[in-house]
Amino acid sequence: MTHWSAAVKRLVQLKADIPKLAANEMVNFALDNIRKGSWEGVPFAPRDPRAERDSGRAILVDTGEGRRSIDARHTESSATLTANEYMQAHNAGVNKRVNVRSHSRVRNGRSETVKSFTREMKLPKRQYTGKSKEQTRRIEKLIATKIIKAVS
Repeated sequence: MTHWSAAVKRLVQLKADIPKLAANEMVNFALDNIRKGSWEGVPFAPRDPRAERDSGRAILVDTGEGRRSIDARHTESSATLTANEYMQAHNAGVNKRVNVRSHSRVRNGRSETVKSFTREMKLPKRQYTGKSKEQTRRIEKLIATKIIKAVS
């Protein structure tokens, strides 16, 4: 097999891999923004100072479940970032009434049932993902590096 035919074969494979590479970079970009606590250089809205339990903890981080929910799905021609409902609410910001289903909880060592109720949900926008020139630049740089590697 000649050098050029091998390079063409690698480029064809790279073309198929681009959505997966882009999806992975989108996840990394979102996680980087959460770690930095900002979106495009603008820091996340601060936590309510009355929230004593959360003092000293990074914004958007509690149990780690939200970060772990950030994932990407890809098809032959596209990539989409996904996250749990709570992380999506933080990314967009929310100000509405929500229904809370009945559930059980342990309090003072005793299990108790909580009836369903409605609550006012107010979350400031703490965007960690979306259309971004920086994200596009990172994906383009990654693909350019892979192309150079494939043809050399």
